[in-house]
This record gives sequence, structure tokens and C-alpha cells, in this order.
Amino acid sequence: MKPIIDELPRLYANFLPDFVKTKIPVEELATCNDCAMCQKNALPKTASITHFLPETKCCTYHPMLPNYLVGALLADESPEMNEGRKRIKEKIKNKTGIIPQGIAMPKKYKALYSMASEKGFGRSYSLLCPYYEKAGGSCTIWKFRNAVCSTWFCKTVAGEDGKIFWKKLQGYLADVEIHLINYCLVSAGINADAIIKDPLPFASQESLTAEDIDERINEEEYQNLWGEWAGKEEEFYIKTFELVANLDKKWFEKIMGINQQIHLKKMEDAYLKMTRPILPGKLKRNNKTGVFKMPDGSYNIALGMAIYNIPGFAYQIFEMFDGTILNKDLLKKAKKEKGVAIKEDFLLTFYQNRFLIEAD
Repeated sequence: MKPIIDELPRLYANFLPDFVKTKIPVEELATCNDCAMCQKNALPKTASITHFLPETKCCTYHPMLPNYLVGALLADESPEMNEGRKRIKEKIKNKTGIIPQGIAMPKKYKALYSMASEKGFGRSYSLLCPYYEKAGGSCTIWKFRNAVCSTWFCKTVAGEDGKIFWKKLQGYLADVEIHLINYCLVSAGINADAIIKDPLPFASQESLTAEDIDERINEEEYQNLWGEWAGKEEEFYIKTFELVANLDKKWFEKIMGINQQIHLKKMEDAYLKMTRPILPGKLKRNNKTGVFKMPDGSYNIALGMAIYNIPGFAYQIFEMFDGTILNKDLLKKAKKEKGVAIKEDFLLTFYQNRFLIEAD
């Protein structure tokens, strides 16, 4: 177990609510250094599972980096961030996706991602994150990753309940990012009318201009966007970092308003379902679950990105769950007829991963 804040940029520890100190299970199934989603002969080649490429893993996404996190990276002079700083500085120099709100996904990339992510995620070299280090298979800006990258796990130890929790946390952090971005913009003197009119440029899909396709910059629009900060973008980003770094909990709560209380309630509810799940009295097999018999007689059970290997005798019990009798009676029947004793932990794992679902 470890506190939630350990999965987030340390900057947030100064002002996020005490909830982020809550301890959660370590997501040991999501092994980034040895990608759990790559093909490792765990399933037959014909299995309908889309595996990631070792060269891309799940890093086929261009994150939106909030202005204050860009500034935090630029202000961090530690050697481990040298490559990340270099890449960020190069982006700022090229101006593509460089806006006062932060460093955005370029419109050309966003158009490609919207059309290709369903089949290309985890497998497309063209979708590879610009901050991904190919040689070591790591992230060059990891200390300052955004809400999406902080909360995305291909697999969770609590199955679907874990994914729901991380999704709620992601929604909260995304809201935190927007509020802090706007706080920084107002404090730094960016035109308030522009903030209200277009709070997060590039967020919506729109037609591409010739400049967007070629990733060229319309200098007049860029100048209007940045105003007096044009040419001083690095200085601006560092200023936004300093603004956020000096926040305390009281001022942060004022910035977030009632939104924070709503998000906290959602996260607390999801946390309880993840850590203290209640097993329904009757379960049945999820007909969306894939079943693959292995050469050694065991079975791989798969749903979405969750894959579990179980021995043949356990699969015989899994088949018995048709939703007609109570779990406790089914387990007694299994012990009597099959000579197999199954613990409730087995059911809980299969229920949280939705291999088994509540019977009607």
C-alpha cells in the first residue's frame, strides 16, 4: 500500500486535500518497465487480444501539459530532467502547440489520434509521445506528467473497480489542471476575455488549416495569443509554476470552489468500492469474457486488458456460474461434485475484473 500522492507530481503535495494521503494498493500488474500488454506467448497468436508493441507500449499519446507543470520542468535543474528540458525547449522554439495554457497536442496530431487511436493505441509509431525515450523505453518528463499519464493503468489489482477509481481521480486532476491554468493566466495578465472565450484551445476537434497540416505557425495569431509574453514563453511558464508552488490549501480550495467537494465525494465512493468490494449473492459468467485453452490444460480468461491464467479445475468451477443459485451453494456443490474447494478471494478477483457479474 502507498499514498495516492506518490502517483502524482510532488508539486501537488503542498495543497491537495488530505484524501491524497489515503493509501491504495500498489498497481503491481501494470509493469511499465516490462510491459504487461506486450505479446509474451501468454495467449495463442489467434487470440482476439490486441497487444502493444515493445517499442511503443502505452505511450502512443501526446499529453496536454499545463503551463505550471511546463514551468516546473524548466525550473528543475536536476540532471535526470536534462532530456525532458531539451525536448520542451525545442517545442517552445518551434511554437507548435505552444499556448499560454501550456503545451498542447498539435491539431494535426489530434486529428490523427481521433481517427487512429482505437486500432493504433499501443501499436502505432506515428502516435508515439514526443517525450518518450525510445532507447530506454521511459518518459523524459515523468516527474511532471499530467492527469492522464498519472492515472492511466492498463491493468489494476482491483480490476474494473480499480479502473473506475483511477478514472474518478483523473477527472478530479483534470479539473484541478483547468482551474490552476486559469488562475495562472489571470495572475500573469493574460486577456480575461480570451480565457473565457476559449479556456483550453485545441481541446475540440476542428477543421485543419494549411498551417495546421504543415505544422507552421501563423505569426500574427501567435502574437495576439501571447501578447506581451511573446518571445518570453519560458519565462512565462516558470512564472506560472512559481504561482502554483506558492499556493496553500486554503487558497487552493478557494480556486477550486464547490467542484472539489463534488469530486471528493465521487473519489471516496470509488475508493470504498475498490478497497472494500461487496460480493453479490449470485454471480454469472460475463458472456463478453474471452476463454482460451492453453497447451498445458490451463485456461486464459480475458476481458479488455485483463488476462488471468487459471488451472483447468478452476475453469470447471468458473463454468458453473450461471446465476441460478447462490454463490455459497454453488461452492458447496463444486466441492461435493468436483472435489474442489474454491475460496471467496477467487470469486472476488473474478468479480472485480467482471469475468463474473451480478446475476439478475
